[in-house]
Amino acid sequence: LIIMVIYGVVVLAIKPDFLSKFYLTNILSLLMITSFWKISIHCYGLSAIITALIKSNQICGDLSYIIIFIYLGFLIFTMWSRLYLEKHSPLQVIMGTLL
Repeated sequence: LIIMVIYGVVVLAIKPDFLSKFYLTNILSLLMITSFWKISIHCYGLSAIITALIKSNQICGDLSYIIIFIYLGFLIFTMWSRLYLEKHSPLQVIMGTLL
């Protein structure tokens, strides 16, 4: 996570737009939360990809929805596996997905 924060600061310094500020804010939030409560970073990463794909589809309009559904399947499988392996509680998985 520290490397991701450094990356976010560098990106913000190079291109200070909304997305880089949003990225850095999310990573800092993730770092603060995981320092005292374990949330699913796996689910966070997949939900961030799905959100970016949906947003790019709204802008471009030519992205196939099949890709979004494939990543949604990955997210559901990841949520299930984190619970099945007892690495997270249901609330930790949900919070990782919604962050």
